[in-house]
Amino acid sequence: LPAASPSPPAEPRPGGPHQPAAPQAGGPHSLLVTASCRVASLPLPQAQLEVEQLATKARTTVHELPTLAHVRAALPGAKTWWYAGLTDSDGMLVFAGHGGEPQPASVDEVVGMVREAAQEQLRFVVLNAANTLALGEALAEQARVQAVVCWETIAHDGASSIFARAFWGAVAAGQPLEPAFKAAKAAVTKENFVL
Repeated sequence: LPAASPSPPAEPRPGGPHQPAAPQAGGPHSLLVTASCRVASLPLPQAQLEVEQLATKARTTVHELPTLAHVRAALPGAKTWWYAGLTDSDGMLVFAGHGGEPQPASVDEVVGMVREAAQEQLRFVVLNAANTLALGEALAEQARVQAVVCWETIAHDGASSIFARAFWGAVAAGQPLEPAFKAAKAAVTKENFVL
């Protein structure tokens, strides 16, 4: 079941081996798309297609299995961060470890990274991956982004793809987040996925 977690606007704060190039946010919506869909142990072909289509429509690039450090470097340039793909059994997002192997990030690591980016321009996070409600709530409460969309349940590859297309389509067409979220949930239910 996708869940939306609005949070209050950010409060003013006082100023205070070979790796690929860091991902960059791009497109008219300043969207950063990261994914962990091509992990050999559990490939997610629909999620991969989802992020490729999203990136094409938003005129940005998909960054497949980036390191946490690369995402941290790119997030301040984004208004929206879209994560799609795998989570571990506790709903933690998966990034590339030191040797390139998939490695889950802790809640504290992700919250800290998003909190830093929210001090710049990051306002919205989509966690289109299974069992991410606890992380989504932590982001809404501690990182102070304006809204987080996440999954409370297991996210079937097909269901998350349907949700993504409907949600991003509505947001890109100018719909406010809540109606876009409701429309995307309805699209998933219409395709006979149980939420």
